[in-house]
Amino acid sequence: MKLSETELTEIMKPDTYLLYERRDSTPANTNIRFVLELTEDISGEVLYEAVNEAIKRYPYFSVRVKNVNGSYAFIPNELPVAVMKTKIPAAPLGSKEVNYHLNYVDYANDTIYFNVSHSITDAAGYIPFIKSVLYQYLIRTHGEEIGVEKDDTAVSEFFPGEFDFPTKDSLPESDLSLYSKPEMGYFPADDYIHAVKDPDPKGDGYYCISMKQRELMKYVHSNDASPAAIVAVFMFKALAPLLPGEENVFSAGVACNFRDAVGCPNAYHSISRALHISYKRRYLDMPVDKLGTITRGMIMLQSQPENSVIEMKKTLEYYEKVDRLKTVEEKRKFCLSEGIFTKGCKDTYNVSYVGQTDFGVMNRFVRSMNTVLFGNLLVEINAIGNMFYITLNQVTRTDRYINAFLNTLNEAGLSYSVSNYRVKNIASLELP
Repeated sequence: MKLSETELTEIMKPDTYLLYERRDSTPANTNIRFVLELTEDISGEVLYEAVNEAIKRYPYFSVRVKNVNGSYAFIPNELPVAVMKTKIPAAPLGSKEVNYHLNYVDYANDTIYFNVSHSITDAAGYIPFIKSVLYQYLIRTHGEEIGVEKDDTAVSEFFPGEFDFPTKDSLPESDLSLYSKPEMGYFPADDYIHAVKDPDPKGDGYYCISMKQRELMKYVHSNDASPAAIVAVFMFKALAPLLPGEENVFSAGVACNFRDAVGCPNAYHSISRALHISYKRRYLDMPVDKLGTITRGMIMLQSQPENSVIEMKKTLEYYEKVDRLKTVEEKRKFCLSEGIFTKGCKDTYNVSYVGQTDFGVMNRFVRSMNTVLFGNLLVEINAIGNMFYITLNQVTRTDRYINAFLNTLNEAGLSYSVSNYRVKNIASLELP
């Protein structure tokens, strides 16, 4: 499935703005690394075939960056998507080593790692590609046992609205009087500041907590919550005693996919924002069901379509300001002080839940899936088959956060298994 350079560049224009926010001090801060553990060791040759067959369905993941008249632009990349054995540090996205792609795959033993620039998409937009790669891999290694399953992500035609992105004209009128501005509280962890000033790749890591979906969902429903809401509550209960001080408000940034709210339900673009859930220190004395109700209520209030439309309009206005600047250097300087990520990441911790991923008959080949990003106390939740995989991302090698989080699970009477500390090894980014 091919698009002309003009078509692709125009479609992907909204994906370029995050590129200007790349910081030299934290080069991996806008890249994502998905960790897919299988039940068997990986064949590199077969994986290469699978990746480069699957990519035909996703032309917007097969691109390179070009400086066009003072702006970054995406153009088609005809070179193969790189597939390689895992190395530390990871090969940079956009580099010659990965054929200039902003998307490549590496592997080690039984694990496949997917590396992609957050500018191109988010987890919701990228997981269909992961599913396609897994399908293409397994039909080559297990034949008809997998081939009888229909792969909806490998259809020959694009989904309706797959390339859509909101415009000011496409969005409905907004009543600013209905906009609910959240109460913000910021309690920066010292180790995050140290990691930004003096990053230590060996200290930047994560833990994976695996939980049975049925057990956690029973607890979620009995406490008037949702998966994201209950994890936000657990993190508040874990962190508040660890972060003493004069600040009385803790803020949980909860990722919200608002494609539906802005009229682009099938878009691959990253169309999401953070909702800010505030907790006062005295809330520690509240029972979990009360905290669950408070959290879910704030999520529902802030994620109402009216608020999402207003936030989208603010984003489009920001893009217009960037477009008025004449050079990449001017745009980078502006975005590094006024960018969405730069100005928006001011929460005590963050929680992101993509939703249920159904691999169908392929579920039995998956041992776990983790989403890894640069960020301190960033919790990513993946639901696959009958399991939840909760990834606690950190920027320093310490066990105080994981121990506190696990204590909250113990207090709730929930069972789990936890991995050892793993280095993230997120790819950096090279741009022209």
